[in-house]
Amino acid sequence: MGCGPWSGSCFINEHPLHGLRLDGFWMARHEVTQGQWKKVMGANPAGCKKGNRYPVEKVSWNDAQKFIKKFNARNDGKFRLPTESEWEFACRAGGLEIKFSWGNIQLVPKGPKLVNIWDETAVAARFKASGKKRGNKRFYDDGYKRTSPVGSFPPNKLGPYDMIGNVWEWMLDNFDENGYRKKSANNPIYQRPGSPQAIRCGNWLMPTRCSSRQGWKSSARSNEIGFRLVKTR
Repeated sequence: MGCGPWSGSCFINEHPLHGLRLDGFWMARHEVTQGQWKKVMGANPAGCKKGNRYPVEKVSWNDAQKFIKKFNARNDGKFRLPTESEWEFACRAGGLEIKFSWGNIQLVPKGPKLVNIWDETAVAARFKASGKKRGNKRFYDDGYKRTSPVGSFPPNKLGPYDMIGNVWEWMLDNFDENGYRKKSANNPIYQRPGSPQAIRCGNWLMPTRCSSRQGWKSSARSNEIGFRLVKTR
């Protein structure tokens, strides 16, 4: 887990590279959709309301916990958010030394459509609003404005879809900007009350890799953040 030589240049919060052991778990193939959210919670909070198969977003970590509590009350099984170690294991198709969920293939102008990561209109608007100059224009076109229906792109070799792109995903762990602190090598989870919650995956606006991670307040909402579930055995 963490930044390896196959990852390219990485940030300090992706270090150190370390080994760990995980017990078995089941991970949802897709991010929680707007249709699923409405069935459990009623109203649809998403900013991009284009259909039930689109990922739900504009939900905070706290909102996700409320969803999970209600969902568990209606289902046989223990569902929760994934830990960062579980998520990265799944993103790297079982811990393979790969940069992206689909492998090490770089995105190219007329190459295969592998991921939803870029909305050129939104990027241009952000630069215009900030007054900053654009660098080279992004050439990869995924075919969607903002989010895409879950499962629109191929899954990785382990089976889950959209492990990179579409929406960032809330993790069970708290986030440490200085990297991975020393913790158990078995089913690790970093919890520090008052710290931001970790998010993984990147989104429709930001190209990223399996080891990329950020931290957001548990009360924050964004049309770039959603979540998926795991079920322990």
